[in-house]
Amino acid sequence: MRENLELSIPKLCAYFKVRDFEQLLAELNYYDKNVKRHFAAFQNTKKAWFKIIKQVKINRKNNEMQNNIAYV
Repeated sequence: MRENLELSIPKLCAYFKVRDFEQLLAELNYYDKNVKRHFAAFQNTKKAWFKIIKQVKINRKNNEMQNNIAYV
């Protein structure tokens, strides 16, 4: 993949007449070096969302039960 990018990036820069594409390899290297850290952060975010969703469901159920008791 890197080899393909190294060949393609100059062509992209020439075609679009910009040098912005030259950053692609540096960005790829950064993300490649930090894959484990990024994945761990993603997993932690998923865990946090599952906790939030679980709590929302519990709160919703408790509110429904309280509303039903109020009408009895």
